[in-house]
Amino acid sequence: MTRRMRYAGILTAVLALLLALPLRGDGHSAGNRVVMSSHKSTIDISLSYDGDRIVFFGLNPDPEAQLVVKLVSQVKPEVLLSVKDRFGPVWMAKRQYKVVGAPLMYKVISAVPLDKLMSPQQAEKLGLGYAALMDKVQIQLVRGEKVPGEEQKVRQALISLKEAQGLYHIYIRPDRLRTIERQLYMHHFSFPPTATEGVYVAETYALHNGRVVGYGRHQVTIQKVGLQAWLTQEARQEPLFYGIGAVLASCLAGLGVGLIFKRGGSH
Repeated sequence: MTRRMRYAGILTAVLALLLALPLRGDGHSAGNRVVMSSHKSTIDISLSYDGDRIVFFGLNPDPEAQLVVKLVSQVKPEVLLSVKDRFGPVWMAKRQYKVVGAPLMYKVISAVPLDKLMSPQQAEKLGLGYAALMDKVQIQLVRGEKVPGEEQKVRQALISLKEAQGLYHIYIRPDRLRTIERQLYMHHFSFPPTATEGVYVAETYALHNGRVVGYGRHQVTIQKVGLQAWLTQEARQEPLFYGIGAVLASCLAGLGVGLIFKRGGSH
C-alpha cells in the first residue's frame, strides 16, 4: 500500500468517527461504547512481507476517562524453553519447559502507568499487564527434574524472548496515544515479520476513577497470499507430496550450489 493510499484510508476513518461524535454534555452520558476503526483490517503476507503498521482510531465516550489499548493474538502456540546449568566449564540444557496459553502477540498502550489507573484485581480481570497475562499461562516441565520457584523465571524468559522478537511490549507513553478534543484518539500497533497468520484483537478500555466506563473491540486479520498461501495449502492438503517436493527442491538446490563452487574452483 502506498503512503497516499494509507493517508486516504486514515482520513476516511477520521471523518467517519467525527460524524459519529456525540454532542458534549456532562462528560458521563455519552454511552459506554468506544467506537473503533483502523486504516485497514487485513495484512497480507507474501514472500516480500517484512512487517506492517496499522493506525487505529476511536471515540472516547467519557472525555474525563483515561484510555488503555490492548492488542492480543488469538493464536496461542506452544513454546519450548530450555534452562541451562553449568557442567564444568560449559553450559548445558538440563531442563525443558513447555509454555501453554501464551498469545503469540501481546501489546498494551497507556498514557499513564497501569497501577495508577486500576487495582491489581481490575488489571487481572481485564488482562492488562504482564502479571495478568502470565497468570493465565501454564508452565509444564517436559524434561529434567523440577526446581522450586523456577517457573517464574521461565515466565520472565518468555516475556524477554517475545519482546526481543517484537511481539510483546507495554508502552507507557502519552505520545503513543494521542487525543483530539479529549474524545477522538489515535494510536498505532506495529506487526513485526514474526507475526504469523491469524486474528488479532484490539480492545480499548475507558477508565474513570478505577471503573470501566467504555469498551471497544476491533480485529485485524493476517493472511497469506500468493505463493505463501499456495505452499501452506499444499502442506496441509497433500503433506506427503509436499514433503517429497521439499526434499527434491533441497537436493536440486544443493546440487546447484555444488556445481557453482566446483566451476569456480576449476579456474
